[in-house]
Amino acid sequence: MDQEAQALELSRLIKSEGPISNSSEDELRRLRFAKHIADALSQKSTNSGRVFAIRGRWGDGKTSLMNLVTENLERDEWLLFNPWSWGDSDAIAKALFQEIANKLNTGHSENAKRRAKAFRRYGQILTQTGGPLKAVAESNTILSLVLGSVALASLTGAFGLDVPKLETAAVGFTIAALTVPILGGLLSYMGADKWSEPVEEIKASLNESLKNLDRPLIVFVDDIDRLEEEEIRSLIRQVKANANFPNLVFVLLHQQSIVEAALDPIANGKGRDFLEKIVQMSFDLPAVPKSTVHRIFTRELSKLANQFAKQENGFEDVRWGNMLIDCVQPFVNNLRDARRLTSSLAIHLPLHTEGEFFEVNIIDLLVLETLRVFEPDFHTELFANQDLILGSNRSSNDGRRAEIREQLEDIVGLVRDELQPTAQRALKQLFPQTESILGGNIYGPEWHQEWNASKRVCSPRYFPKYFELQTPLGEISLSDFEFFVSVSGDEEKLKEFIGSIRSKGMLGSLISMIDESVERLPVGNAAVLLPMLFKMAEDSVEEEGPSMFNSSYTQGWRAASWYLRSLPAEERSQHAIDALRKTGALQVASTLIHLNDPASQSENSSNRLEPALTAEELDGLKQEWLHLVRQLSGDRDKLLERDDLISLLFRWRDYSGGLTEPKTWVDSVIDSDEGFCMFLRKATSVGWTTTVGDRVSRKTEGFEKSTISNFIGIHEALERAERLAGTSIEKRFSSELGNLRTHLDLWLQEEESEEDRQL
Repeated sequence: MDQEAQALELSRLIKSEGPISNSSEDELRRLRFAKHIADALSQKSTNSGRVFAIRGRWGDGKTSLMNLVTENLERDEWLLFNPWSWGDSDAIAKALFQEIANKLNTGHSENAKRRAKAFRRYGQILTQTGGPLKAVAESNTILSLVLGSVALASLTGAFGLDVPKLETAAVGFTIAALTVPILGGLLSYMGADKWSEPVEEIKASLNESLKNLDRPLIVFVDDIDRLEEEEIRSLIRQVKANANFPNLVFVLLHQQSIVEAALDPIANGKGRDFLEKIVQMSFDLPAVPKSTVHRIFTRELSKLANQFAKQENGFEDVRWGNMLIDCVQPFVNNLRDARRLTSSLAIHLPLHTEGEFFEVNIIDLLVLETLRVFEPDFHTELFANQDLILGSNRSSNDGRRAEIREQLEDIVGLVRDELQPTAQRALKQLFPQTESILGGNIYGPEWHQEWNASKRVCSPRYFPKYFELQTPLGEISLSDFEFFVSVSGDEEKLKEFIGSIRSKGMLGSLISMIDESVERLPVGNAAVLLPMLFKMAEDSVEEEGPSMFNSSYTQGWRAASWYLRSLPAEERSQHAIDALRKTGALQVASTLIHLNDPASQSENSSNRLEPALTAEELDGLKQEWLHLVRQLSGDRDKLLERDDLISLLFRWRDYSGGLTEPKTWVDSVIDSDEGFCMFLRKATSVGWTTTVGDRVSRKTEGFEKSTISNFIGIHEALERAERLAGTSIEKRFSSELGNLRTHLDLWLQEEESEEDRQL
């Protein structure tokens, strides 16, 4: 759907959220019913007026039915009065008389003008009866002000305080309090319409005038159930007072229970009986089966969302069918509900579209938008409790299951009682990690990759997109990833794109997206793409360090490994060697060698992979690795600067068949005291530790015994460290040398203890 078509559809749906305006929009086949009502309302009644009611619940379509009725009436035959737009009770009453008077003046004949003028004066007399009542209420305020003023003056005198200004002010307030009502009454009298005839004479004159109308005047009073209770009572009083005028027909549109409850206080708890004495006939909206509402809703939804209902957007027929019935339809009870939801979706669906690409899972979005429209507090709490509902940092044996269950139930408790089971089903369907707490399946870590690939809201990567309505800061968009795929065979464009992504600080996000969607990488672009995967993963080591947890490096080599396996078997070895030769990505290559070397795999490991390379191909990759590290070692400082130096030295030992080559290089480095300390700095391992009661971790630094013993020697290291005591170099490398002495003492004590045990 192009932008212009989307705009037209959005305009149509937003308009459709309100009532229908004519019979062409009648999807509930109520036109025939409306014609019967119009015929009943149009009957002349020269003896007295009539009061009808169109009753129905909020959202059932009362206003829509009224519009169908008025379509079958002459335009000058009816008047729509909406009391909700007029304010308080007095304003509503005055507006009602004014609107009817204006309508009676239609045609501008002398009779019409006299009739309108009489009705307007009649209304003024009736509505002014509220004045004395208000005056009585306001007299309490005046009296309080007078007494307060006197009390204030007396109190100051009683304490002997000399406060002449305060006393003067009190007297002034008292005079004003007595004068203003008199002045107000005078102004009211001067501005009043001093109609000299008694109200009964005016009413009798109106009766005769209204009998001569060619057709009755039908006054539709809509949205009564939106008013405050006192306003409802005032309005019903005015209708009751005018219900006996001939050819004046009132049609009240309301929800019966609301109006009855508002009338209870003035009818001794019998609001229903009170209303029945006023309303002579009621038209109840024909029942609309839920199946009809849901059919219309799904038809409108299809117009909006069909273009996004694709496998790449996570659409599955069975899952959508289950979610529609279990988690969406229970919230859609009438056409207004349906139109509210489709109108909201018309606005929000494009916000998740970037170019030609849809950024989230279409099913998850439809369910979340349903929750946002109908249960906004629940939806807000989902976003506020991301870690809780995603199961972040939670283990099955942390002893917090009861606490977590209570927290989840509190969130569900924000939903209306009758819909809480529906909300809990939606919670479990959208966020599978809550199932194990609330009752259901248990999902292990292996599911995360599938959730990522489907752009599910339960994925930490995609979760913010559903709530922030945009790609989160620091994350690449789906359209960026699609561009990456599209240029993956063009080396120059690929380099330019990755450079742009790196400059924005989003290289890790790109690597993560590649890891999640590696099956989408074109096999035919391996000559360009595999070296780029090697380089991105290797670069991330420099940025993050060679972490073996779920870092960008881990995601990078994992993506390279799976992509390598997707290539034809006869091409894998050469592509791997070419990628290593082209990029010098020693860390990535050593990881791939480890994954494909049967000797490195535990026989009982559940994660054991079938080698993607033969033993001969693996040896070829090792030889290329050795060739590159030997070249690199020729520039001693360049190799020494690498953060992954110690890891490379052990791989060098393994691939060359012994310590000779790497040990010879280390000897050349530590030949000088400064070189010795520089090597110690690179050999320092950094860790983090947390003790009971701490809320943050503490950084720790130390040495691996195997590193010192293999490449320096325990005793030689101790001798070198002691020789540097008190020198200027020790001041520069105090941390490294201090840590080394601590570890050497510990290791030597362990050796002595072992010797003692053997003796």
